[in-house]
Amino acid sequence: MAIHSFSVGKIRCVVVPDGGSIMPLADLAGIFPPDPDVQAGILALPDTQGFSMNCLLIESDGQLILLDTGLGTLNPAHSPALIANLREAGAAPEAIDIVVITHGHGDHMGGGVDDAGNLSFPNARYMMTRLDWDHWTGPAVNPAAERCLSPLREFITLIEPDDLIAPGVRALPALGHTPGHIGVVIESQGEKLMDVVDAMHHPLQVAHPTWSPRFDTDPVKSAETRRALLEQAAAESCRLMTYHFAFPGLGTVRAKGDSFTFDAVS
Repeated sequence: MAIHSFSVGKIRCVVVPDGGSIMPLADLAGIFPPDPDVQAGILALPDTQGFSMNCLLIESDGQLILLDTGLGTLNPAHSPALIANLREAGAAPEAIDIVVITHGHGDHMGGGVDDAGNLSFPNARYMMTRLDWDHWTGPAVNPAAERCLSPLREFITLIEPDDLIAPGVRALPALGHTPGHIGVVIESQGEKLMDVVDAMHHPLQVAHPTWSPRFDTDPVKSAETRRALLEQAAAESCRLMTYHFAFPGLGTVRAKGDSFTFDAVS
């Protein structure tokens, strides 16, 4: 695993993962509720499954935009890889103009600050939806959210789930995983990419859109969102990207009856 470069029209994109792993089936099964059909579907898979943290670097109109910052040092067992991969892509941390935090889970915002609370991307404007910011900075804030978000209070720009981020780059509402979870949609010269981030965590959810993981804030809403995004990607024949599918997390979606299939790009 290193980086994966591609373009959407004239917009340059690079998948810059913050590492990945091979997930045993027992760990994958633990993500989902103990529904017999769900567990049977998981047990029918090969023994191990690729699991990545696919951050996305976007270059649009002279601006460098980073979608999510990985886990960083939140988990001592994790070896952060994002900064090294950004440098391989030709982007120093100081060169990042905008950091979009898609939602307030540690594996998406842990790399935004270091252990001392310093910004990892000191010249960037940080963005997050108002819905998710309010949720993760409220009275029930957890230590990981406090550690990641408190240093951003003076630097955060709160956005709506469908706001324009940069020319050709717009927030994509993907609510349900968290209250204000977003992806991005990139459009240029007749080409389109939908990065749906955590609207789905495993290709099983492409075949079974109703299967929501335990940690979705609103499992019913997330299932509705997932189906709508899959229907859109299939109808428009555009590329789809996810955060946790095996690197680089890119592919295309095809409708198959009441279900869908995902054809991965290697």
